[in-house]
Amino acid sequence: MASMALDTIAEYAKTGEKPDMKTPGLDFFDTGAQLITAKPVDGVPSIDVADGLKLCWG
Repeated sequence: MASMALDTIAEYAKTGEKPDMKTPGLDFFDTGAQLITAKPVDGVPSIDVADGLKLCWG
């Protein structure tokens, strides 16, 4: 996401146009965040702790 922010800032500096802050079809910007849990609940999209640890930065 940090690289997306820098790209957006650079584009704003070039054009002066503010970015559209919504993901197409949604009323918000979808960052792609995922729920990580050891106790999943039916109907709530999530990934398990082992997969979450693989995605961690450190």
